[in-house]
Amino acid sequence: MGGGGKKGDDDEEKMTAEEEREARAAKRAAKRAAKSKKMESMDALSMAQAELGSVKSAKSPGKNSNQAQEDEDEMEDAMEEEAALEDKFGKKKGDEDRSKLGLCMDWIFETPKQPKKEWQTYRKEEIQEYLKEMRRGIFYYMPKFYDTVMFRKISRRKLHYWGEFDSAGARDGRGVCLWPDPPLGGGESYHGLWRNNQPNGHGLFRWYHGDMYLGEWNTGAMQGYGVYKYGPEGTFANDVYMGTYFNGLRQGTGVYKYAPKSEDVGGAVYMGEWLRGTMHGNGLLVYADGETYLGQWKLDKKDGFGQYIWGQNSGEVAGDKYLGEFRDGYTHGLGKTVFSDGGNHRGQYARGKMNGHGVLRVADGWEYTGQWKDDELHGEVVCFYSFGAGHGKEVQIYDEGNYVGSRAYDPSVDWGEIESVGMSEARNAEKAADEAASRIATVQRFGKRAKESQTMAKDGAEEARYMTSAALSYKEFLQNWYGIKHYIIAEEARYMTSAALSYKEFLQNWYGIKHYIIAEEARYMTS
Repeated sequence: MGGGGKKGDDDEEKMTAEEEREARAAKRAAKRAAKSKKMESMDALSMAQAELGSVKSAKSPGKNSNQAQEDEDEMEDAMEEEAALEDKFGKKKGDEDRSKLGLCMDWIFETPKQPKKEWQTYRKEEIQEYLKEMRRGIFYYMPKFYDTVMFRKISRRKLHYWGEFDSAGARDGRGVCLWPDPPLGGGESYHGLWRNNQPNGHGLFRWYHGDMYLGEWNTGAMQGYGVYKYGPEGTFANDVYMGTYFNGLRQGTGVYKYAPKSEDVGGAVYMGEWLRGTMHGNGLLVYADGETYLGQWKLDKKDGFGQYIWGQNSGEVAGDKYLGEFRDGYTHGLGKTVFSDGGNHRGQYARGKMNGHGVLRVADGWEYTGQWKDDELHGEVVCFYSFGAGHGKEVQIYDEGNYVGSRAYDPSVDWGEIESVGMSEARNAEKAADEAASRIATVQRFGKRAKESQTMAKDGAEEARYMTSAALSYKEFLQNWYGIKHYIIAEEARYMTSAALSYKEFLQNWYGIKHYIIAEEARYMTS
């Protein structure tokens, strides 16, 4: 009876946990539905511009500032959760107002503050802050070897784990794991769910230099939906990716936000497909100054058909638009450039510049058919005024953009050798531009899919934060007398339960009458 009752209690507790998990999932689903309804009328480019608003500076919030603010708030959920965890697991009180003499004494005899908890900061910052605090007051004048001594004092030399285990002794369930510091280890930390000694499920992983991942795990690798935020150092400082992972690499669809690197260099947003950690497939990239690319990608580089618009910070080419072929990140192949002043070029490109045969029509009406070399006219070029009569064709001669001379146009020679070749490449370039334009709808579709993956990644991060809190709660429980307190209280509860059941049985035995009858019979038999 006792065993059956305990099992029923466990089932009830498990069912309650499942109901709680379902409630969290339902809440996130409702949030996704509301956001999806709001985005129905937006195309992928507008979504990217709204995303870009969250990484722009406050001086230039952009047109969709409300939407951008919402996205920025959601992106900072992890930091808000960490603040909540700080409140729950040991928030420090502020110092009271003191007199000048008191402040001076505090400075002289001040006790260094303890480093932040592992879920509030990354390990490198934790060590640096600790050493900084240890040098407060009179310890500021200690020699340099003092830092080495203090580092050895705080440095972790062993792996520390607080959490649940399976029957074989492997880490399984809720748990917090801290790896040794360099050079003995990587200084990482993980809070969340485990299976067979590896992160599995939802959890938060932090690297030594500040990178952080919140999301789904599978046998020790990032897999599923998640949010990855880079630390404050390195090439990718403060960048954020929200989307799908497979076997530890970005794969599927997702949104990558490039953080502004300086006041002059703004941020950017990529929305689209990924393969083995690289931008690969269909996607769009939007920069802070309005520069955009919609098209195909291969291994992090523009490759295939696409549309590129130069931004405001591009100088004299700002506002120009190219439609056509790309290779290895450059305009390469056949394409068409429409200039901001109304002119256009149709023809061959190589390594980002006009190279080969084509046709150029400038805004004032002059048209040039011939060859280019590194964006400059080169060789013999047929030139004529296309806006009216009175100007016949002539052949001008250039040497890498420098005018050399001219001669009369000879149809029997120049048509076949210069004009027909240039116009043929111009027609092929128009076809390439049309092909690039037709693929924009596909790029938009994958951009929207990336936005949906971003929403799912935020859901995964939210569940990971919940599991982080659960792991920290279990760690706190284990640190209460290393769990002995639990067993003491449980044993006391079992004793009191047994006593209560015994008294209940006594009362149920004829309300105690049976007790007296049996006692009287016992005395008679004894006599």
